Amino acid sequence: MANSKDGGSRPFRDKIDQIRTTRKLRYSDLANESQDARSSAWFNKLITGERWDVSPPDWSTIDRFAALMGTTHAHVCQMIAEEWYGVIAIEQSSSRVRELASRLDALEPDDYVYVERLVMRLLPSD
Repeated sequence: MANSKDGGSRPFRDKIDQIRTTRKLRYSDLANESQDARSSAWFNKLITGERWDVSPPDWSTIDRFAALMGTTHAHVCQMIAEEWYGVIAIEQSSSRVRELASRLDALEPDDYVYVERLVMRLLPSD
């Protein structure tokens, strides 16, 4: 998980960078695959810069980012809230989720990708 100089987590940036790295995409590819939710320059600054080098995604682009990330509208909103505003969603999670959470956080990034792919294959998002 990347941290900015101010120590905050960067879940949105990390997810975009994971997609870029795993799928070997250029910044222009990210812009295209997000249906131009943001420009290639914005994606470049998001990955290479600090949190406030780019503004948070506009509300109207959330669904496009969700499609790019293979996740839900709500999860994208949570990542944005955490990354740009320091607000961490507190959800009522099941005991199964809480049991695995610390183990998932301890995985190396490459290993996490495999677990994420397995879960998405078994339970694809809407």
